[in-house]
Amino acid sequence: MSTKHCNRCNRELPIEHFGLNNSRPDGHHYYCKECVKQYAQAYKQTPDGRQKNKTWGQAYYKTPKGLARRQWNGITHRAGKHPNYLHVEIKCTRDQYIAWAEQEIIAFLALHPNERPSVDRIDPKGHYEFGNIQIISLSENTARANRANGGEILSKEKRIARIIHQMQRFGLSLNDLAASQKS
Repeated sequence: MSTKHCNRCNRELPIEHFGLNNSRPDGHHYYCKECVKQYAQAYKQTPDGRQKNKTWGQAYYKTPKGLARRQWNGITHRAGKHPNYLHVEIKCTRDQYIAWAEQEIIAFLALHPNERPSVDRIDPKGHYEFGNIQIISLSENTARANRANGGEILSKEKRIARIIHQMQRFGLSLNDLAASQKS
């Protein structure tokens, strides 16, 4: 097992404790992962760190790649987990989706610069897979979802009633929800 000296904490650690860095002769960072994490957390507490962290995220998620990653995060959050998406599976890898979506978002934004791109399943009963997904505007995607719900835009009361109904279907109560929020 190979070891390496951390220049920050002055400990000799296994090489697995160091992140990869192709610009270094040994291919690893000169600080251990723990020191890098501590440094990053401390920097984020400074005024410069807070501002850079905030503006970087805002700027990144406006790029096609950032938008594609945000869409992927939404897809993985919904598919197989959200009550309306329990039957839905993701039939591609993260890298495949982001490569596809980035190009589709670039083409979409060229035609619709003032619209927000959204991933849509062409067949709402199908899965997230190539051939059944497309990039459309968020407003169009919302309108399609509303038409699927009988064309009605649901009021807050109806949305709450549907949530309660879904919770009851899964044997959950409002007390269960409150208890999970506290923990």
